[in-house]
Amino acid sequence: MTYQAFPNKPRLHVGDLADPAQMNAAFDGLQAEIEDRSAAGLLEGVTAGMVCAIDGKAVNIGVGQAYAQGALFTGGASVAFGAEDVAGVYYVYIDSGDLGSPYKKSTVQPGAGKLLLGKVAWDGISLGDFADLRVWGLRPARLAFSVAGAVSVGVVGYTVLDRNFWIEDVRIMLADTGSAESTVVDVHVGDAGAEPASVFNEQGLRPEIDSAAADYSMAASGVPDTNRRAQDGQVLRVDVDAAAPGAVGLAVVVRGRYW
Repeated sequence: MTYQAFPNKPRLHVGDLADPAQMNAAFDGLQAEIEDRSAAGLLEGVTAGMVCAIDGKAVNIGVGQAYAQGALFTGGASVAFGAEDVAGVYYVYIDSGDLGSPYKKSTVQPGAGKLLLGKVAWDGISLGDFADLRVWGLRPARLAFSVAGAVSVGVVGYTVLDRNFWIEDVRIMLADTGSAESTVVDVHVGDAGAEPASVFNEQGLRPEIDSAAADYSMAASGVPDTNRRAQDGQVLRVDVDAAAPGAVGLAVVVRGRYW
């Protein structure tokens, strides 16, 4: 992407004085360019705080730091519910396209340029079942593991995390998908000196490739539902929980971000 000089740059000559409008425009342009460059190189995410909690008929968003499309948001706001809102599950999020009122709710999960914070159930009278869905970190990261030959049930590999790591999902590929059944992979995280635990409470979220799939097929997991916020010094382990007979050549990528 090619960047241009920030907009409204005053063109002054020796002895000229910039008026207040020119100065304001210049600084606005500088901020806009910094945010554009940040948005191009970083992901939407939370770096501190932004803890959400139900407060009567509102979801309070605590103070903190979060970035969306390169812009900084600091929380300290609330999203209210009322009789005009139909009953259902609502997503609470930051809309970077509306700087005047960025904290919003919707029955549809927000898309690009919007940072999800959580979801909550509204029955038309009260709120309940709030789920924390904050995404941590701004810099993309990946960990890769592989089995060159025959795939069997057991440990594929380990690593010791040297930075805090937020797990987005797990993707797998098989060069030969096998002759029957399926191959299923799991990821475990835990403190050094202890048995690591799966990042999938719901086992159906693990990535799986059926033997009927074409060779070199790829599969992605569902969203991990526990242990996603791994920390520096913890152990991450990749396991094959089920191996299709004849499966060969497994590649595993744990996608995430540093926080």
